[in-house]
Amino acid sequence: MIAKKICFAEAIALIIILVINRIILGVPKSLLVNSAFSATLTIIFVSIITILIILLINKLFKKFIASDILDISEFLAGNYLKKFVGILYIILFMGISILCLSYICDVLKSIYFESNDKLFLALFFIVGIAIVNRMGFNAVIKSNLIIVILTTIIMIIMFILSIQLFVPERFFPLFGFGIKENYFASLTDVFAFSGLAYIMLIFPFFKNTQDFYKTNIISTIIISIYLLISTICLLLVFPNSVISESIFNMYVLARLADLGEFLRNTDCIYLLFWILSIFSYLSINMFFITNIFKKITNIKNSTATIYSFSLILFVSILLINNITSYNFLLNTVYKYYMITVIVLSIIILILANIKKKKNLPKLK
Repeated sequence: MIAKKICFAEAIALIIILVINRIILGVPKSLLVNSAFSATLTIIFVSIITILIILLINKLFKKFIASDILDISEFLAGNYLKKFVGILYIILFMGISILCLSYICDVLKSIYFESNDKLFLALFFIVGIAIVNRMGFNAVIKSNLIIVILTTIIMIIMFILSIQLFVPERFFPLFGFGIKENYFASLTDVFAFSGLAYIMLIFPFFKNTQDFYKTNIISTIIISIYLLISTICLLLVFPNSVISESIFNMYVLARLADLGEFLRNTDCIYLLFWILSIFSYLSINMFFITNIFKKITNIKNSTATIYSFSLILFVSILLINNITSYNFLLNTVYKYYMITVIVLSIIILILANIKKKKNLPKLK
């Protein structure tokens, strides 16, 4: 499976699809539960912090043109560090894939397929993911660009339709639980920008290396707008107690939005594009998992690798048997694990830059 270079628009869509699914998975709900009425200000604050991190990452990558974090790890400390970092990223991407697939299967089972087994629904996605990845990265990327455009249009329409349900008084008190609780504690909410992890790996796939730096900044701004709008909609439509207790907030919001007699049941359209975006997201994750595994093991044929990780993904769905497990794994385990991986990656980038500047020999 050879991946050709991607253009600027495809790269932007790649990062956006990751965050669209983070929004669907409940990041706005998590921010609202933690920050309450000040969630909008929290997002602005976290967005600024994330942009500063992106600027740092851009600067650190300038001495390693068309390299990813695995190449830089190998440059810094040899093959052992490369394999260690690769395993960390495989666990990261596999973990969010398991959570994402479990969540969408629970939603579909609860709403439309109560009599069907969760594993049967998961099998539908996993077979499709394996087939698409066998077709190659280019098929995944090009189809993802179309899905992102259509999903974005649907989400914008949904947000516009929800304006009629807004209760402006829910903006207040503006500072929620207080500045200390909302802003210093919200630094961990940078995990909402999970595209940071993928930025560490996409540089080698760009046709024009300068597009890498622009993609990072522009995609982060778009992500910030996505999060801000979705959070505002949830905040102004639902009381905080409802947000905390409801499992599928974005789906409920889609059900409330309609165009009168012209168009009802907009949630069906929303769910259709949500399924497509989840499918695209999982396919991209699977590509990164198999590509990293090939890179740290030097395996040439990826077919067996795709099927092996697809099987692991399918079996792992059994580990998440209720929504409580899902919330704990997403908002605690995965959240802090992702932050740890990103911080470690930035430290590796800094040390590699120091080493390159001083022309130190590679560690054995």
